[in-house]
Amino acid sequence: MEANVILVDTTAFKAAVPMKIGRWVRFPHVSAKIMFKILLFIMSCSFAFAQGVFVNSNTKPVYSLNILYNSISTESSENNNYYGLGISNLLNGNNEFSLMYKKKSNAKSIETSYLFYIKPQFYINMNFGFGYEYFKYNSGIATNIYNLKVGVYGRGSKDTNKTIKFHPLFNYEYYIDENYDTEYDIVKAGMILVFNDIGIETTYSWISRDVNEISLKFYLWEFRN
Repeated sequence: MEANVILVDTTAFKAAVPMKIGRWVRFPHVSAKIMFKILLFIMSCSFAFAQGVFVNSNTKPVYSLNILYNSISTESSENNNYYGLGISNLLNGNNEFSLMYKKKSNAKSIETSYLFYIKPQFYINMNFGFGYEYFKYNSGIATNIYNLKVGVYGRGSKDTNKTIKFHPLFNYEYYIDENYDTEYDIVKAGMILVFNDIGIETTYSWISRDVNEISLKFYLWEFRN
């Protein structure tokens, strides 16, 4: 059975972006408080007019098992690869709740997030949301990370007879590291391949001037009656 939704769960693992690299923010003049207010305003409008913008909202809950493998490219010779395992629950075709565990050689983290999907009768759909990540090094040092996410993705073909569908995507993510008092952002571009109940997502991320990330994710989902 093929789902009518795309489950997108992406974020950069903090340990892969050491503080020495020099994180950067593309819009430093926009404060975190202003961005949160803008997000809340958009969400309130979207919920108010939700039924008018959906094309294929499914009333059945969708559960997904998400498998993640990322490779970080930096000037350092440190091993920056990591993996993750998570679950997602999509309600009414537009509200996605996710939980993800990530593991690196010198750290681990737990992340929870919420995404809201807007599906107008157009070639491009949109999602946005927020998340929280508890990050801890093996040495015992821990920090809290908050993020905002907004993205667009191709709706794909309406032909239900097609076994394989492609969905290009583009995401912008803004992060706030509470303990290190740091703000940074990430831009992602990629493609999702969907067939039957399986999704494969590949993305390339620009994290900083000298750091980028290649990500591979698998989604296995099932409808519940």
